[in-house]
Amino acid sequence: MPVFVRPTGPQGAEAMGIAPHNLLRSVGFSQDTTLAVAKLIFSGFFDRHPNLKLIALHGGGVLPYLVGRFEVGDRVEFDHLREMKSKHANDLCQVCYDSITHELAPLHRLIEVAGASQVMLGTDWLHHVHEADVAVSRLDALPAAQPEAVRCGNAARAFGP
Repeated sequence: MPVFVRPTGPQGAEAMGIAPHNLLRSVGFSQDTTLAVAKLIFSGFFDRHPNLKLIALHGGGVLPYLVGRFEVGDRVEFDHLREMKSKHANDLCQVCYDSITHELAPLHRLIEVAGASQVMLGTDWLHHVHEADVAVSRLDALPAAQPEAVRCGNAARAFGP
C-alpha cells in the first residue's frame, strides 16, 4: 500500500513569519513536503526500503527545482553527511507525485525530473482550492499518452496488486 507524504505547517512556521501573510498553503506546505522527502533521500531511507511506494503530494513541493542544487552538492559537500548509496535523482524517480502544481510549467518540470509514470492526478478537492475540473483539464496539454497515465493509469499501477 502506498504511503502519502501530506504536508502540514512546517516546524518553526511561526518564527518564519508565515502566518501574517497567509503563506502556509503556498510556501509552508511546499517546504514541509520538500524537507520530508529530501530527508528520506539523503538519509538512505530508499536504499533500505526499495519497494516502498511513496506519494509526495502537492507536486513534491519544490523538489523538481532542487535537482541541480543536489547535483552540485554531490560534488562539493562532505560525503559523510549523505547516507544514501544511490544518486538522489534515482530516488526522486522512485517517488510518486500528485499533479497539484496549479500551473502547467511546474507540472512539465515535475514530469521532466521524475518521469510521467511517477505522476498521478491530484485535485485538492475538499480543501480550500476547489479546482478539480481545472486540475483534470490541465492534463490535456501534456504530450501523447501522458494525460491518460496521469489521470488514472499511474494510480491504478500504484494502488494495484
